Amino acid sequence: MKFPKIKSFNIYFALLAGVFFVAAMNFTVLGPIVKNFVYTATQPAQKMTWGLGARISGGLRDLSSVQNALKENQDLRATIDRLRADSSRIGELEKENETLKEALNLGLDKEYDLRMAETFGMDMLSDSLIIDKGADDMIEVGFPVVTSDKVVVGRISKVYNNFSKVDLISSKNMAFDVNVSGSDANGLARGLGGLGLMLDLVPKEIEMKLGAPVTTSALGGIFPDGFLVGTIESVDKNDVETFQVAKIKPAFEIEKIKEVFIIIGYKFKEDQTKSVDKARKIN
Repeated sequence: MKFPKIKSFNIYFALLAGVFFVAAMNFTVLGPIVKNFVYTATQPAQKMTWGLGARISGGLRDLSSVQNALKENQDLRATIDRLRADSSRIGELEKENETLKEALNLGLDKEYDLRMAETFGMDMLSDSLIIDKGADDMIEVGFPVVTSDKVVVGRISKVYNNFSKVDLISSKNMAFDVNVSGSDANGLARGLGGLGLMLDLVPKEIEMKLGAPVTTSALGGIFPDGFLVGTIESVDKNDVETFQVAKIKPAFEIEKIKEVFIIIGYKFKEDQTKSVDKARKIN
């Protein structure tokens, strides 16, 4: 006859003791006493494990909360960025609408086919601007460029697909016919560079008042008639010269030119301009 090994006997004994202990705790009058003893004996260990578990659980909840907060923060930032972009675009559209209204109030749209453009660069060494409209918008070399309040800025000198170069009226490349309001004076405005502009070929017997407005003349075909060029700033004449000259202060402030209008289809005629200039000098 074989007897169970001591090790197996210990296991059986431990299982039997466990069953007896559970039964004593739950099915006998000694149960409350036994439970009290067990709870008292294991209280320190239970407190430690409970606290550790609570901290771990709390840490996990805190980590989850941090992750949620980070995600919410990112979502809020994205929303704020979208709102800022929308607000900026709305502001730009409102500004464009105001500029268009100014042009409409002057009736420019009824007289001319216009394209609105924004300036995004300038070269003061050559008195020129860069605008965001080009060949794709039917822009061509020679088209006049004006503002919404009917001030002449210059004309298109180079065209690319999506942008164009504008020579200002003060560019050394510019010469065009003008009239002086309040008198019979008419002459040729010439760009001096550096935003300088002079009036030439005005007979010396004609009086020109300081501050008198100077407007474009359609003679020569460079600009349409009646756009404001500037005002007479100074006059220089003497008995020796046949013509007097005057300095013109341009009507625009270059740093404030943000939007302009291109007059589509109005192209200057270089040969005609040269003929008019030559005829003036002969007379």
